[in-house]
Amino acid sequence: MIIIDTETGGLSANENPILSIGAVDFVTGEEFSCRITPTPRLRVDARAAEINGYNPGTWGGIPEHEAASGLLAFAAGRDEIIAGANIRFDVGFLTALITRTGYRKPFWPRMVDLQSLALNAHHAGKLTLPRKENGQLSFSVSAVCEALGIDRQGEHDALQDARETAECMRRINRL
Repeated sequence: MIIIDTETGGLSANENPILSIGAVDFVTGEEFSCRITPTPRLRVDARAAEINGYNPGTWGGIPEHEAASGLLAFAAGRDEIIAGANIRFDVGFLTALITRTGYRKPFWPRMVDLQSLALNAHHAGKLTLPRKENGQLSFSVSAVCEALGIDRQGEHDALQDARETAECMRRINRL
């Protein structure tokens, strides 16, 4: 299983770029990460740039095709399960990136989502998730880390978020 996280330049996979990718092999602990230089036709929203610390003058990323090639090489031969926090969002952006760069879309037939695992553990009485101000359960990576006693090392860093998501999944599996 590969745990993946992306940091993006907005919420639309067709209009906004991936700014960084982080991936961790759940079994071996091997890692892949990169910052990506957005193509000019894609727009980085001001709020996303602020959240992710993106500054085009200092970002130092690699071209999209190198990022796609690197991720596909990392994923090659590994289990066909892809996992993450809100994984469908990440897969949407990854699919757009891979398609845009001319690579064949990878076949990820199974996805595991941290929020689903955390919510299931909460409803089974094995995990107490915090609540938002409006009373709804919070199952963001930060909230799940808090519930599991994991100290976050920062937010909006794709590799660090992938590492922390993997650790959350390990701990939920032991509950």
